[in-house]
Amino acid sequence: MNRVSLRRADSSRQLDLFSFVPAVLPRRQPAPAEAPLVLPFPERSIPPEPRPTDPTPIVAVPETAPFRILDRHKVGQGSLAQKCRDNLAALTLLKRLESEARTATHEERGVLVRYVGWGGLPQVFDERNPNWTEERTELLRLLSDDELRSARASTLNAHYTAAPVIRAMYAALEQFGFAGGRVLEPACGLGHFLGLMPEAMRERSTFTGIELDGLTTRLARALYPEADLRHSPFEEARLQPDSFDLAVSNVPFGDYRPFDPRFPRLLIHDYFFAAALAWVRPGGLIAFITSRGTLDKQDASLRELVAAQADLLGAIRLPNSAFKENANTEVTTDIVFLRKRLPGEATSGPSWRELAPAVNSVGESIPVNEYFAAHPDRMLGEMRLAGRMYRQQEPTLVSIGRDLSEQLAEVVRQLPSDCDHLVQLQQRLGDLRVQEEVPFDHAGRLAELAARQQELVGALDLTRNTGSPAAATGGEGQLDSASLVSTGLDGSHTVNWLK
Repeated sequence: MNRVSLRRADSSRQLDLFSFVPAVLPRRQPAPAEAPLVLPFPERSIPPEPRPTDPTPIVAVPETAPFRILDRHKVGQGSLAQKCRDNLAALTLLKRLESEARTATHEERGVLVRYVGWGGLPQVFDERNPNWTEERTELLRLLSDDELRSARASTLNAHYTAAPVIRAMYAALEQFGFAGGRVLEPACGLGHFLGLMPEAMRERSTFTGIELDGLTTRLARALYPEADLRHSPFEEARLQPDSFDLAVSNVPFGDYRPFDPRFPRLLIHDYFFAAALAWVRPGGLIAFITSRGTLDKQDASLRELVAAQADLLGAIRLPNSAFKENANTEVTTDIVFLRKRLPGEATSGPSWRELAPAVNSVGESIPVNEYFAAHPDRMLGEMRLAGRMYRQQEPTLVSIGRDLSEQLAEVVRQLPSDCDHLVQLQQRLGDLRVQEEVPFDHAGRLAELAARQQELVGALDLTRNTGSPAAATGGEGQLDSASLVSTGLDGSHTVNWLK
Protein backbone atom coordinates (compact mmCIF):
# COMPACT_ATOMS: atom_id res chain seq x y z
CA MET A 1 0.00 0.00 0.00
CA ASN A 2 2.05 4.21 -1.66
CA ARG A 3 1.86 3.90 3.18
CA VAL A 4 3.78 4.01 6.42
CA SER A 5 4.49 0.41 7.50
CA LEU A 6 2.71 -2.91 8.07
CA ARG A 7 3.83 -5.05 10.99
CA ARG A 8 3.60 -8.80 10.58
CA ALA A 9 2.74 -11.04 13.49
CA ASP A 10 6.33 -12.28 13.89
CA SER A 11 8.09 -8.94 13.36
CA SER A 12 7.53 -5.37 12.28
CA ARG A 13 6.83 -4.95 8.61
CA GLN A 14 5.88 -2.26 6.23
CA LEU A 15 2.94 -1.61 4.03
CA ASP A 16 2.88 1.50 1.79
CA LEU A 17 2.26 5.03 3.14
CA PHE A 18 -0.93 6.63 2.03
CA SER A 19 -3.95 6.76 -0.28
CA PHE A 20 -7.51 6.44 -1.21
CA VAL A 21 -11.25 6.10 -1.58
CA PRO A 22 -15.05 5.63 -1.06
CA ALA A 23 -18.28 4.22 -2.68
CA VAL A 24 -21.77 3.25 -1.51
CA LEU A 25 -22.59 -0.44 -1.46
CA PRO A 26 -24.51 -1.59 -4.52
CA ARG A 27 -28.21 -2.19 -4.05
CA ARG A 28 -28.78 -5.90 -3.55
CA GLN A 29 -31.49 -7.85 -5.40
CA PRO A 30 -34.08 -9.72 -3.28
CA ALA A 31 -33.14 -13.32 -2.70
CA PRO A 32 -35.33 -16.11 -4.13
CA ALA A 33 -38.30 -17.01 -1.98
CA GLU A 34 -36.90 -20.38 -1.03
CA ALA A 35 -33.59 -18.88 0.12
CA PRO A 36 -33.10 -17.01 3.40
CA LEU A 37 -33.30 -13.27 2.97
CA VAL A 38 -29.88 -11.56 3.08
CA LEU A 39 -30.30 -8.02 4.33
CA PRO A 40 -28.11 -5.29 2.87
CA PHE A 41 -25.46 -3.79 5.12
CA PRO A 42 -27.22 -1.03 7.10
CA GLU A 43 -26.38 2.59 6.36
CA ARG A 44 -25.17 4.83 9.17
CA SER A 45 -27.64 7.43 10.33
CA ILE A 46 -25.60 10.43 9.17
CA PRO A 47 -26.60 13.36 6.99
CA PRO A 48 -25.88 12.82 3.28
CA GLU A 49 -22.72 14.49 2.07
CA PRO A 50 -23.02 17.14 -0.65
CA ARG A 51 -21.94 15.91 -4.04
CA PRO A 52 -20.46 18.63 -6.28
CA THR A 53 -21.05 18.51 -9.99
CA ASP A 54 -18.51 16.15 -11.50
CA PRO A 55 -16.66 17.88 -14.36
CA THR A 56 -15.40 14.56 -15.75
CA PRO A 57 -17.64 13.43 -18.62
CA ILE A 58 -18.81 9.83 -18.37
CA VAL A 59 -18.03 7.98 -21.57
CA ALA A 60 -18.26 4.32 -22.45
CA VAL A 61 -14.96 2.55 -21.76
CA PRO A 62 -14.16 -0.78 -23.46
CA GLU A 63 -13.98 -3.53 -20.87
CA THR A 64 -10.55 -4.53 -22.22
CA ALA A 65 -9.07 -1.05 -21.70
CA PRO A 66 -6.72 -0.60 -18.72
CA PHE A 67 -8.41 1.01 -15.73
CA ARG A 68 -7.57 4.65 -15.08
CA ILE A 69 -8.40 6.63 -11.93
CA LEU A 70 -10.54 9.66 -12.81
CA ASP A 71 -11.95 12.55 -10.80
CA ARG A 72 -15.39 10.96 -10.76
CA HIS A 73 -14.05 8.00 -8.76
CA LYS A 74 -13.54 10.44 -5.85
CA VAL A 75 -10.56 8.54 -4.52
CA GLY A 76 -9.82 9.43 -0.90
CA GLN A 77 -12.94 11.53 -0.37
CA GLY A 78 -15.72 11.20 2.19
CA SER A 79 -16.21 10.92 5.94
CA LEU A 80 -14.71 8.11 8.00
CA ALA A 81 -18.09 6.35 8.00
CA GLN A 82 -18.24 6.62 4.19
CA LYS A 83 -14.71 5.30 3.82
CA CYS A 84 -15.54 2.33 6.00
CA ARG A 85 -18.56 1.56 3.83
CA ASP A 86 -16.33 1.85 0.76
CA ASN A 87 -13.90 -0.67 2.26
CA LEU A 88 -16.69 -3.12 3.01
CA ALA A 89 -18.18 -2.68 -0.47
CA ALA A 90 -14.79 -3.34 -2.10
CA LEU A 91 -14.16 -6.45 0.00
CA THR A 92 -17.66 -7.78 -0.68
CA LEU A 93 -17.11 -7.32 -4.41
CA LEU A 94 -13.64 -8.90 -4.31
CA LYS A 95 -15.00 -12.01 -2.62
CA ARG A 96 -17.75 -12.27 -5.24
CA LEU A 97 -15.30 -11.85 -8.14
CA GLU A 98 -13.04 -14.55 -6.72
CA SER A 99 -15.92 -16.95 -6.10
CA GLU A 100 -17.16 -16.41 -9.67
CA ALA A 101 -13.60 -16.60 -11.10
CA ARG A 102 -14.10 -13.62 -13.36
CA THR A 103 -12.57 -10.23 -14.18
CA ALA A 104 -14.10 -7.07 -12.75
CA THR A 105 -15.96 -4.77 -15.13
CA HIS A 106 -14.92 -1.12 -15.34
CA GLU A 107 -17.95 -0.18 -13.27
CA GLU A 108 -16.96 -2.69 -10.59
CA ARG A 109 -13.39 -1.40 -10.59
CA GLY A 110 -14.83 1.96 -9.69
CA VAL A 111 -15.99 0.29 -6.46
CA LEU A 112 -12.70 -1.50 -5.81
CA VAL A 113 -10.59 1.63 -6.26
CA ARG A 114 -12.37 3.41 -3.42
CA TYR A 115 -10.88 1.00 -0.89
CA VAL A 116 -8.77 3.07 1.53
CA GLY A 117 -7.33 0.46 3.87
CA TRP A 118 -7.61 0.62 7.64
CA GLY A 119 -4.88 3.07 8.64
CA GLY A 120 -7.40 5.83 9.27
CA LEU A 121 -10.05 3.55 10.77
CA PRO A 122 -8.56 1.77 13.81
CA GLN A 123 -11.78 2.32 15.78
CA VAL A 124 -13.52 -0.30 13.66
CA PHE A 125 -11.44 -2.98 15.41
CA ASP A 126 -12.02 -1.62 18.92
CA GLU A 127 -14.60 -3.92 20.50
CA ARG A 128 -15.16 -1.35 23.26
CA ASN A 129 -16.36 1.23 20.71
CA PRO A 130 -20.14 0.83 20.28
CA ASN A 131 -20.34 3.36 17.42
CA TRP A 132 -18.80 0.92 14.93
CA THR A 133 -20.49 -2.33 15.97
CA GLU A 134 -22.36 -2.79 12.67
CA GLU A 135 -19.24 -2.25 10.56
CA ARG A 136 -17.16 -4.51 12.78
CA THR A 137 -19.75 -7.28 12.53
CA GLU A 138 -19.79 -7.05 8.75
CA LEU A 139 -16.00 -7.10 8.60
CA LEU A 140 -15.89 -10.23 10.75
CA ARG A 141 -18.36 -11.86 8.36
CA LEU A 142 -16.31 -10.95 5.28
CA LEU A 143 -12.76 -11.80 6.32
CA SER A 144 -11.04 -15.00 7.35
CA ASP A 145 -9.09 -15.06 10.60
CA ASP A 146 -5.81 -14.49 8.76
CA GLU A 147 -7.24 -11.64 6.69
CA LEU A 148 -8.68 -10.04 9.81
CA ARG A 149 -5.34 -10.22 11.64
CA SER A 150 -3.62 -8.60 8.66
CA ALA A 151 -6.22 -5.84 8.46
CA ARG A 152 -5.99 -5.16 12.19
CA ALA A 153 -2.17 -5.00 12.03
CA SER A 154 -2.34 -2.45 9.22
CA THR A 155 -4.20 0.15 11.29
CA LEU A 156 -0.94 1.73 12.47
CA ASN A 157 0.41 2.36 9.02
CA ALA A 158 -1.89 1.52 6.09
CA HIS A 159 -2.24 4.96 4.53
CA TYR A 160 -2.26 5.79 0.83
CA THR A 161 -1.15 8.67 -1.38
CA ALA A 162 -3.35 11.60 -2.38
CA ALA A 163 -4.01 11.86 -6.12
CA PRO A 164 -2.73 15.48 -6.49
CA VAL A 165 0.64 14.41 -5.05
CA ILE A 166 0.99 11.48 -7.46
CA ARG A 167 0.04 13.66 -10.44
CA ALA A 168 2.65 16.24 -9.41
CA MET A 169 5.32 13.54 -9.17
CA TYR A 170 4.57 12.37 -12.70
CA ALA A 171 4.61 15.97 -13.94
CA ALA A 172 8.12 16.32 -12.50
CA LEU A 173 9.24 13.03 -14.07
CA GLU A 174 7.95 14.13 -17.47
CA GLN A 175 9.81 17.41 -17.03
CA PHE A 176 12.99 15.46 -16.28
CA GLY A 177 12.53 13.72 -19.63
CA PHE A 178 10.97 10.41 -18.58
CA ALA A 179 8.41 9.26 -21.14
CA GLY A 180 8.10 5.56 -20.31
CA GLY A 181 10.01 2.40 -19.54
CA ARG A 182 10.21 -0.34 -16.93
CA VAL A 183 8.59 1.00 -13.77
CA LEU A 184 8.98 -0.49 -10.27
CA GLU A 185 6.60 0.34 -7.42
CA PRO A 186 8.11 -1.38 -4.35
CA ALA A 187 5.23 -0.61 -1.96
CA CYS A 188 2.33 -0.46 -4.38
CA GLY A 189 -0.72 -0.87 -2.15
CA LEU A 190 -3.83 -0.67 -4.32
CA GLY A 191 -1.78 0.56 -7.29
CA HIS A 192 -2.56 4.28 -7.39
CA PHE A 193 0.78 5.04 -9.05
CA LEU A 194 -0.36 2.85 -11.94
CA GLY A 195 -3.95 4.09 -12.05
CA LEU A 196 -2.83 7.74 -12.10
CA MET A 197 0.10 7.36 -14.50
CA PRO A 198 -0.29 9.69 -17.52
CA GLU A 199 -1.87 7.80 -20.38
CA ALA A 200 0.95 8.31 -22.90
CA MET A 201 3.56 7.25 -20.34
CA ARG A 202 1.54 4.18 -19.37
CA GLU A 203 1.26 3.05 -22.98
CA ARG A 204 5.07 3.03 -23.18
CA SER A 205 5.70 1.38 -19.81
CA THR A 206 5.61 -1.96 -18.06
CA PHE A 207 4.73 -1.92 -14.36
CA THR A 208 5.96 -4.19 -11.57
CA GLY A 209 4.43 -3.70 -8.12
CA ILE A 210 5.50 -5.27 -4.82
CA GLU A 211 2.99 -5.35 -1.95
CA LEU A 212 3.35 -6.84 1.53
CA ASP A 213 -0.35 -7.31 2.35
CA GLY A 214 -2.02 -10.23 0.60
CA LEU A 215 -5.58 -8.87 0.64
CA THR A 216 -4.45 -5.55 -0.83
CA THR A 217 -2.49 -7.40 -3.53
CA ARG A 218 -5.64 -9.27 -4.51
CA LEU A 219 -7.60 -6.02 -4.77
CA ALA A 220 -4.85 -4.45 -6.89
CA ARG A 221 -4.77 -7.46 -9.23
CA ALA A 222 -8.52 -7.18 -9.70
CA LEU A 223 -8.06 -3.53 -10.67
CA TYR A 224 -5.03 -4.01 -12.93
CA PRO A 225 -4.89 -7.61 -14.18
CA GLU A 226 -2.44 -6.61 -16.93
CA ALA A 227 0.26 -5.54 -14.44
CA ASP A 228 2.92 -7.64 -12.73
CA LEU A 229 1.78 -7.34 -9.09
CA ARG A 230 3.54 -9.50 -6.50
CA HIS A 231 2.70 -10.34 -2.89
CA SER A 232 6.04 -10.10 -1.12
CA PRO A 233 8.09 -8.00 1.28
CA PHE A 234 10.33 -5.72 -0.76
CA GLU A 235 13.47 -7.19 0.84
CA GLU A 236 12.50 -10.65 -0.47
CA ALA A 237 11.41 -9.60 -3.97
CA ARG A 238 13.07 -11.50 -6.83
CA LEU A 239 14.03 -8.81 -9.33
CA GLN A 240 16.75 -8.27 -11.92
CA PRO A 241 19.41 -5.80 -10.74
CA ASP A 242 19.95 -2.65 -12.83
CA SER A 243 16.84 -3.37 -14.87
CA PHE A 244 14.26 -0.65 -14.07
CA ASP A 245 14.10 2.79 -15.63
CA LEU A 246 12.09 4.24 -12.75
CA ALA A 247 11.27 3.37 -9.15
CA VAL A 248 8.32 5.38 -7.85
CA SER A 249 6.52 4.96 -4.54
CA ASN A 250 5.20 6.33 -1.29
CA VAL A 251 7.50 4.20 0.82
CA PRO A 252 6.59 2.82 4.24
CA PHE A 253 8.23 4.47 7.21
CA GLY A 254 8.60 3.61 10.85
CA ASP A 255 11.06 2.87 13.63
CA TYR A 256 12.03 -0.64 12.57
CA ARG A 257 14.70 -2.13 10.35
CA PRO A 258 14.07 -4.94 7.85
CA PHE A 259 16.72 -7.62 7.50
CA ASP A 260 18.56 -7.75 4.18
CA PRO A 261 22.16 -9.06 4.25
CA ARG A 262 23.10 -6.85 1.29
CA PHE A 263 22.66 -3.63 3.28
CA PRO A 264 23.30 -2.24 6.76
CA ARG A 265 20.33 -2.36 9.14
CA LEU A 266 18.56 0.78 7.93
CA LEU A 267 15.22 2.16 9.07
CA ILE A 268 12.45 0.96 6.79
CA HIS A 269 12.03 4.20 4.81
CA ASP A 270 15.81 4.52 4.34
CA TYR A 271 16.08 0.87 3.33
CA PHE A 272 13.78 1.44 0.36
CA PHE A 273 16.21 4.00 -1.06
CA ALA A 274 19.22 1.72 -0.73
CA ALA A 275 17.39 -1.29 -2.17
CA ALA A 276 15.82 0.64 -5.04
CA LEU A 277 19.28 1.75 -6.19
CA ALA A 278 20.16 -1.92 -6.69
CA TRP A 279 17.22 -2.50 -9.02
CA VAL A 280 17.29 0.77 -11.03
CA ARG A 281 19.65 0.90 -14.01
CA PRO A 282 22.46 3.45 -14.31
CA GLY A 283 20.83 6.62 -15.62
CA GLY A 284 17.47 5.58 -14.16
CA LEU A 285 15.30 7.62 -11.82
CA ILE A 286 13.93 7.25 -8.28
CA ALA A 287 10.92 9.27 -7.09
CA PHE A 288 9.94 8.46 -3.50
CA ILE A 289 7.73 10.01 -0.85
CA THR A 290 9.47 9.48 2.46
CA SER A 291 9.61 10.59 6.06
CA ARG A 292 11.16 13.99 6.74
CA GLY A 293 13.83 12.12 8.68
CA THR A 294 15.48 10.77 5.53
CA LEU A 295 16.74 14.27 4.65
CA ASP A 296 16.73 15.97 8.06
CA LYS A 297 18.19 13.44 10.49
CA GLN A 298 21.56 14.23 12.10
CA ASP A 299 22.97 10.87 11.02
CA ALA A 300 23.94 11.38 7.38
CA SER A 301 24.99 7.77 6.69
CA LEU A 302 21.99 7.00 4.46
CA ARG A 303 22.47 10.22 2.48
CA GLU A 304 26.16 9.39 2.07
CA LEU A 305 25.31 5.88 0.86
CA VAL A 306 22.80 7.17 -1.70
CA ALA A 307 24.96 10.11 -2.82
CA ALA A 308 27.80 7.71 -3.62
CA GLN A 309 25.62 6.28 -6.40
CA ALA A 310 23.04 8.91 -7.34
CA ASP A 311 22.55 12.66 -7.78
CA LEU A 312 19.70 14.63 -6.26
CA LEU A 313 17.52 16.21 -8.92
CA GLY A 314 15.29 17.99 -6.44
CA ALA A 315 13.00 17.61 -3.45
CA ILE A 316 9.65 18.97 -2.30
CA ARG A 317 8.54 19.10 1.32
CA LEU A 318 4.80 18.55 1.83
CA PRO A 319 2.87 20.13 4.71
CA ASN A 320 1.66 17.83 7.47
CA SER A 321 -1.91 18.26 6.19
CA ALA A 322 -1.18 16.84 2.72
CA PHE A 323 -2.66 13.42 3.55
CA LYS A 324 -5.20 14.46 6.16
CA GLU A 325 -8.30 14.20 3.94
CA ASN A 326 -7.62 10.94 2.15
CA ALA A 327 -5.66 9.03 4.82
CA ASN A 328 -6.69 10.72 8.10
CA THR A 329 -3.03 11.20 9.01
CA GLU A 330 -0.87 14.24 9.73
CA VAL A 331 2.82 13.89 8.98
CA THR A 332 5.51 15.98 7.29
CA THR A 333 6.87 14.17 4.23
CA ASP A 334 9.31 14.79 1.39
CA ILE A 335 9.19 13.91 -2.29
CA VAL A 336 12.76 13.05 -3.29
CA PHE A 337 13.91 12.78 -6.92
CA LEU A 338 17.21 11.00 -7.68
CA ARG A 339 19.12 9.92 -10.77
CA LYS A 340 21.49 6.95 -10.56
CA ARG A 341 24.83 7.86 -12.12
CA LEU A 342 26.46 6.00 -14.99
CA PRO A 343 29.67 4.08 -14.25
CA GLY A 344 32.49 6.62 -13.95
CA GLU A 345 30.18 9.64 -14.27
CA ALA A 346 31.14 12.64 -12.13
CA THR A 347 28.94 13.73 -9.24
CA SER A 348 26.64 16.67 -9.99
CA GLY A 349 23.49 18.34 -8.73
CA PRO A 350 22.75 20.31 -5.55
CA SER A 351 24.29 19.58 -2.14
CA TRP A 352 22.04 17.58 0.17
CA ARG A 353 24.16 15.57 2.61
CA GLU A 354 24.39 18.05 5.49
CA LEU A 355 21.98 20.12 7.60
CA ALA A 356 21.62 23.88 7.93
CA PRO A 357 19.47 26.13 10.17
CA ALA A 358 16.17 27.57 8.94
CA VAL A 359 14.66 30.45 10.96
CA ASN A 360 10.87 30.81 10.75
CA SER A 361 8.61 33.85 11.18
CA VAL A 362 8.44 33.45 14.97
CA GLY A 363 12.19 33.21 15.41
CA GLU A 364 12.48 29.43 15.83
CA SER A 365 15.71 28.02 14.39
CA ILE A 366 15.12 24.54 13.05
CA PRO A 367 17.81 22.37 11.41
CA VAL A 368 16.74 21.20 7.95
CA ASN A 369 18.49 19.60 5.01
CA GLU A 370 20.88 22.01 3.32
CA TYR A 371 18.91 21.62 0.09
CA PHE A 372 15.80 23.11 1.73
CA ALA A 373 17.86 25.79 3.47
CA ALA A 374 19.07 26.86 0.01
CA HIS A 375 15.62 26.41 -1.59
CA PRO A 376 13.02 27.37 1.05
CA ASP A 377 10.41 27.75 -1.70
CA ARG A 378 10.52 23.96 -2.11
CA MET A 379 8.93 23.66 1.35
CA LEU A 380 5.18 24.13 0.82
CA GLY A 381 4.55 25.78 4.18
CA GLU A 382 6.54 27.00 7.17
CA MET A 383 8.66 24.89 9.49
CA ARG A 384 7.39 25.14 13.07
CA LEU A 385 7.93 23.32 16.35
CA ALA A 386 4.32 22.25 16.29
CA GLY A 387 4.00 18.50 16.59
CA ARG A 388 2.46 15.69 14.57
CA MET A 389 0.39 12.57 15.05
CA TYR A 390 2.51 10.93 17.73
CA ARG A 391 4.80 13.63 19.17
CA GLN A 392 4.55 17.26 20.19
CA GLN A 393 7.06 20.07 19.61
CA GLU A 394 8.51 18.21 16.64
CA PRO A 395 9.76 20.09 13.57
CA THR A 396 6.69 20.19 11.34
CA LEU A 397 5.89 21.85 8.03
CA VAL A 398 2.66 23.73 8.68
CA SER A 399 0.44 24.66 5.74
CA ILE A 400 0.11 28.35 4.91
CA GLY A 401 -3.43 27.77 3.64
CA ARG A 402 -2.78 27.64 -0.10
CA ASP A 403 -4.22 25.01 -2.43
CA LEU A 404 -1.74 22.11 -2.47
CA SER A 405 -2.25 21.28 -6.16
CA GLU A 406 -1.43 24.86 -7.15
CA GLN A 407 1.65 24.90 -4.94
CA LEU A 408 2.88 21.61 -6.38
CA ALA A 409 2.41 22.82 -9.96
CA GLU A 410 4.44 25.95 -9.22
CA VAL A 411 7.34 24.20 -7.54
CA VAL A 412 7.53 21.40 -10.15
CA ARG A 413 8.16 24.05 -12.82
CA GLN A 414 11.24 25.12 -10.87
CA LEU A 415 12.82 21.64 -11.00
CA PRO A 416 15.37 20.71 -13.69
CA SER A 417 14.30 19.79 -17.22
CA ASP A 418 15.53 17.01 -19.50
CA CYS A 419 18.18 15.84 -17.06
CA ASP A 420 18.11 12.10 -17.69
CA HIS A 421 20.47 11.68 -20.63
CA LEU A 422 19.76 8.01 -21.16
CA VAL A 423 16.04 8.72 -21.39
CA GLN A 424 16.78 11.33 -24.05
CA LEU A 425 18.87 8.79 -25.92
CA GLN A 426 16.08 6.24 -25.61
CA GLN A 427 13.61 8.70 -27.10
CA ARG A 428 15.94 9.70 -29.96
CA LEU A 429 16.42 6.08 -30.91
CA GLY A 430 12.69 5.40 -30.94
CA ASP A 431 12.43 3.33 -27.78
CA LEU A 432 14.18 0.31 -29.30
CA ARG A 433 15.52 -0.85 -25.98
CA VAL A 434 15.15 -4.62 -25.63
CA GLN A 435 16.21 -7.38 -23.28
CA GLU A 436 18.03 -10.53 -24.23
CA GLU A 437 18.65 -13.55 -22.02
CA VAL A 438 22.36 -14.45 -22.16
CA PRO A 439 23.90 -17.79 -21.13
CA PHE A 440 27.01 -17.68 -18.98
CA ASP A 441 29.45 -18.66 -21.77
CA HIS A 442 28.42 -16.08 -24.38
CA ALA A 443 31.31 -13.68 -23.69
CA GLY A 444 31.64 -12.82 -27.36
CA ARG A 445 27.99 -11.81 -27.56
CA LEU A 446 28.40 -9.65 -24.45
CA ALA A 447 31.32 -7.85 -26.06
CA GLU A 448 29.27 -7.30 -29.22
CA LEU A 449 26.38 -5.85 -27.25
CA ALA A 450 28.72 -3.63 -25.24
CA ALA A 451 30.29 -2.29 -28.45
CA ARG A 452 26.86 -1.57 -29.89
CA GLN A 453 25.82 0.19 -26.69
CA GLN A 454 29.01 2.25 -26.72
CA GLU A 455 28.46 3.27 -30.33
CA LEU A 456 24.98 4.58 -29.57
CA VAL A 457 25.92 6.25 -26.30
CA GLY A 458 28.70 8.05 -28.14
CA ALA A 459 26.04 9.77 -30.24
CA LEU A 460 24.91 11.74 -27.22
CA ASP A 461 27.11 13.88 -25.00
CA LEU A 462 26.68 12.30 -21.57
CA THR A 463 29.07 14.61 -19.74
CA ARG A 464 28.21 17.87 -18.09
CA ASN A 465 31.68 19.25 -17.46
CA THR A 466 34.22 18.19 -20.09
CA GLY A 467 32.06 17.07 -23.00
CA SER A 468 34.38 14.07 -23.31
CA PRO A 469 32.99 10.56 -23.75
CA ALA A 470 35.94 9.32 -21.73
CA ALA A 471 34.82 11.33 -18.71
CA ALA A 472 31.42 9.71 -18.83
CA THR A 473 32.78 6.18 -19.11
CA GLY A 474 35.55 6.10 -16.53
CA GLY A 475 38.40 7.58 -18.57
CA GLU A 476 38.79 5.00 -21.32
CA GLY A 477 35.95 6.06 -23.55
CA GLN A 478 34.43 2.60 -23.28
CA LEU A 479 31.54 1.25 -21.22
CA ASP A 480 32.43 -1.85 -19.24
CA SER A 481 30.50 -4.77 -20.73
CA ALA A 482 29.91 -6.14 -17.26
CA SER A 483 27.92 -3.03 -16.38
CA LEU A 484 25.39 -3.98 -19.05
CA VAL A 485 24.70 -7.38 -17.53
CA SER A 486 22.24 -8.12 -14.71
CA THR A 487 22.56 -11.38 -12.80
CA GLY A 488 19.27 -12.79 -11.56
CA LEU A 489 18.70 -14.72 -8.37
CA ASP A 490 18.30 -17.86 -10.43
CA GLY A 491 21.74 -17.40 -12.02
CA SER A 492 20.42 -16.11 -15.36
CA HIS A 493 21.95 -13.08 -17.02
CA THR A 494 20.04 -10.19 -18.62
CA VAL A 495 21.51 -7.60 -20.96
CA ASN A 496 19.77 -4.26 -21.47
CA TRP A 497 20.88 -2.85 -24.78
CA LEU A 498 19.86 -0.66 -27.68
CA LYS A 499 19.29 -2.52 -30.89
